[in-house]
Amino acid sequence: MTNDELRRRWELRRDDYARVGAHVDGALIVKEFLRDVDAVDGAFGQQVFRLRDAAEIGGYSVRHLGRLIKQGQIPNAGRPNAPLVRLRDLPLKMSLLNAAETRMLTGSKAQIARSVVHPKRSNDG
Repeated sequence: MTNDELRRRWELRRDDYARVGAHVDGALIVKEFLRDVDAVDGAFGQQVFRLRDAAEIGGYSVRHLGRLIKQGQIPNAGRPNAPLVRLRDLPLKMSLLNAAETRMLTGSKAQIARSVVHPKRSNDG
């Protein structure tokens, strides 16, 4: 199930409940929703990447990822001479995470500042 399928499924369910004025057990609904979210997360983590793409995503070199696979520290989701890495198994370089976090914070501060200085400014120019 994809994110779009998950959203559509729960939008339809919401509309059905609203149409009939259903009173439901919130805990059971949340339990079912979380099960669906886990299914989407599981499918996302199952995506596989060639070493070159995995290196770009995770911040480690192709050579390093190949070494980790050879040492058994990362499972090989492909064949011996054509290794693949599952997204859930891909190590992420800490400096890459810190840089992404810094960019998000910087962007957020800039957006806040712009909205304070120009509260009703549109993107029309």
